[in-house]
Amino acid sequence: MTVAQLRELLQAFDPQARVVVEGYEGGFDDVRAVVLVDLAVNVHSPADWYMGAHDVVHGPTRKPIERVAYLASKRRGERARVDVIMDAQGRVLSALPESK
Repeated sequence: MTVAQLRELLQAFDPQARVVVEGYEGGFDDVRAVVLVDLAVNVHSPADWYMGAHDVVHGPTRKPIERVAYLASKRRGERARVDVIMDAQGRVLSALPESK
């Protein structure tokens, strides 16, 4: 999915509706930040079903690198240490308040 496709889909929702992502083993978490992240794409095989297809770059890689919009939840956002919203040029648009 691209940012343009996501924007188009979200236009049908109430602007005040909560945005969530899947929890680790169940349930849902609030999206806490949207951050640009450079990922190596398609680095994990389908046999590694517990891993996402893409991953952050850890050293040299021959896999394609793509700058993506990462929707971070509080729990997973801590992994990436994100709490800001950035634009496509990496400029901070908004710092997010601490959620409870």
